[in-house]
Amino acid sequence: MSGYKLVIVDDEPEIREGLQMFDFSPFGIECSGSFGNGLVAYQSILKNPVDIVITDIRMPLMDGLELAGLLYRQFAFIKTIILSGYDDFQYAKQCLRTGVIDYLLKPLDFDELAATLEKAVQSLNEQKQTVLRTTILERKAKLSAKLLRRNFLKELMHRALTPDEIEEGCSAGEMLLDSGIYTVCVFRPDSLMDRAFAYSAKDWNLIVFAIDNIVTEMWDDKFGYHFVDTETGNCYILAVSPDIQPPHDGLTNALLDLKQALSRFRGLLRTTVSIGIGTTVRDAADIPLSCRHALASLAANGSPDTVASYADMCGSPHPTLRSDAAALSEAFTKQDGAVESGRLMIEEAKKYIRENYERSLTLRDVADHVHVNPSYLSFLFKKVTGNNYIHYLTYCRLHKAKQLLADPQHKVYEVGEMVGYENPRYFSEIFKRYTGRTPQEFRNGIIK
Repeated sequence: MSGYKLVIVDDEPEIREGLQMFDFSPFGIECSGSFGNGLVAYQSILKNPVDIVITDIRMPLMDGLELAGLLYRQFAFIKTIILSGYDDFQYAKQCLRTGVIDYLLKPLDFDELAATLEKAVQSLNEQKQTVLRTTILERKAKLSAKLLRRNFLKELMHRALTPDEIEEGCSAGEMLLDSGIYTVCVFRPDSLMDRAFAYSAKDWNLIVFAIDNIVTEMWDDKFGYHFVDTETGNCYILAVSPDIQPPHDGLTNALLDLKQALSRFRGLLRTTVSIGIGTTVRDAADIPLSCRHALASLAANGSPDTVASYADMCGSPHPTLRSDAAALSEAFTKQDGAVESGRLMIEEAKKYIRENYERSLTLRDVADHVHVNPSYLSFLFKKVTGNNYIHYLTYCRLHKAKQLLADPQHKVYEVGEMVGYENPRYFSEIFKRYTGRTPQEFRNGIIK
């Protein structure tokens, strides 16, 4: 097997150039690029998969150990080779914990590099093609779920959604919004208003990527969720964990920790960052209110590099949502033959769900299949079945999950992926919500 791709990551141009002159072809390897730091390399690898990474340890923005750790957690098949001028055993031990296959000292001995490359290729050859294909599919699913989450969060922040829309969006984006307490916070880069004149497109994309990456690592699935507006650079953060919500100061402390982490990229951003904290609300439908207040607190506070909090206010109900649903129901019942045709449409929708539940499946996907708009399908599903679309999708997924859990050769997280859940924590939470037991508890009960 051959045709493996390799990248070089080192902040010293002469090192990169020297390595690029090395003949990798006898090992069946193509050098597909070189980068001056780990952040740019990581951004590229997410878009253009590679098999081998040769990286220095000490670099700006993101060092080699941090890069190796990210790659090990997300793409375990990538073989990482560490270069360093520091003969320090502590570095070597850290490398081993992040899945690095070898640790080479500078100045580099090319015979040692050749031996290490042979080892890397042998390890890659031993991995079956089915494993590689599965990894690629999982990566695509992860990117799909992340995009669905971003789109849903953007909508959730800016308009009042119905309970069904919230439930469907949470399922597609693998989010849990059941804490009953929500606060929106906005991180604003203070001096990026004229970014078209101050940054190249490449630098701007790197800034957005850096912000998104650090917030994902420090915030998501721990305290809540986020998305970054690619036009303004504003980072919209949703806090859902009750442990950090007001009146405790946990939220402020968590945000300041995040702000401190972002300061690592101050040389890239060339700006300070301010934080606006919105109203804490008790209903997910009122999240747009909290978002408006977070933005208002930033607008009212003219000082850069600050944390501004909006005064507590109560959310208001959204009667138009209920009246629209009532009008739709009345129109439906007045149409001749509407009930019977509706049942046939829902049967076709359910069939499509049963055949496609194992992939990222949205209400729009199903609506497109039966040739109606998503809002009407959502209404019709509840009218005909008594439950909404997402309940049926979840039933199909968990019914199959129970069957797969009976086979101990499948790990619990693998079962989740096989039925359409990319996030193992989300799969476990949803399984317990519907069955009263975690997947592992369910499996233990079967095996006994």
